Amino acid sequence: MKKKQAIFCLFFYWTAASFLTTPPTQAQVLPPPASSPTPEGEGVSPGAPSQDVQLMPRQMMILREGLDAVYGQVMFVVRNNASIPLPGQFRVLMPKETSDFTPREGLEPSEVALASENSDGNQGTQTSGFRGLVVDKVFGPGVSMMSIGFKVDAKLGAAQLSLSHPQGVKELNVLVLKNGPLRASSDLLLKASAMDVEDPQYDSLELKKPLEPKEILTIQVEGVPEGRMRYWWTGGIAAGVLVLGALFLTWKSWPKVVPDQGGDSMISFET
Repeated sequence: MKKKQAIFCLFFYWTAASFLTTPPTQAQVLPPPASSPTPEGEGVSPGAPSQDVQLMPRQMMILREGLDAVYGQVMFVVRNNASIPLPGQFRVLMPKETSDFTPREGLEPSEVALASENSDGNQGTQTSGFRGLVVDKVFGPGVSMMSIGFKVDAKLGAAQLSLSHPQGVKELNVLVLKNGPLRASSDLLLKASAMDVEDPQYDSLELKKPLEPKEILTIQVEGVPEGRMRYWWTGGIAAGVLVLGALFLTWKSWPKVVPDQGGDSMISFET
């Protein structure tokens, strides 16, 4: 727990330090929906311009191992330039293979909802898999740091994470424990230099170039601890071979009725 809090604080200061040098990504913030009027009498400004609430361009993802699963945490920062709380809504960068998620620091479950369409712009359905998440929240003045945990199922010690965003991603760091079993790789990621790593206990990967809108970043994760799935597959295949072999031997050794020279029938065990 202390290690996670330390990483969280390091990411906060790392992002805060970039405010003076990196402009915020205004395109990643959607205007408040017209169907959700701002409550009055709570110090919230109705009809506030969307540019006052901005999702900062730097994001971080921490990956850790689980039994036949990869657990991750996406961390991001939102800045409200106004002096009063304002509503904001934006898409969260999440793997398409996500099987479960949990709002964590800075978010309540009621402030996170499933997106109405996939990150590639196609309308999602209940059978089309995970559509992504949308954060709809009233942000206080200044900087707000938030994170969402997720789970991706693995098979035979490996998993795939497919990431994309309708407005693209400018900066992303993927952290994996240096002495842990997980190993992450991608054609669009490179290993960060030692000067850019927030915690020496982690290996950090960063984008080679900004991720374009709807471009898919595929991360291959290996070294996931396995449960009994491999044993079930091995046992099932072995049992199938034994059953097929038994059926073949039964068919080959089945007695046949053949006529003898006198016209009477007799049973032959010849194959």
